[in-house]
Amino acid sequence: MRNLFSKTLILLTLICISCEKDCNCDSVVSESTFETNYEWTETSRGPSEECAADTLSSTFIDNDGNISNVRTIIEYE
Repeated sequence: MRNLFSKTLILLTLICISCEKDCNCDSVVSESTFETNYEWTETSRGPSEECAADTLSSTFIDNDGNISNVRTIIEYE
C-alpha cells in the first residue's frame, strides 16, 4: 500500500511540473496624440517576462499645449 502511495505521489508531482505555464507576453506601448487625431497608435512592442495584467498610463502636454497620452499594456500570447 505504501509503495502504491509513493508511485501515485511521484506521478502527480511529474504531471504538475509538466503543466506549468510559460510566460509568453509582450509589452505594448501605444500613444495618442494631436498628430494621430487622438487615436491609439502602437509605437513599440517587445517580449516581457512580466505577465501581470497591469496597465501603465501617462499624460503629457507638449510645447504647443497639445495633450499626449502614453500607455503600456501587457498582452498574452
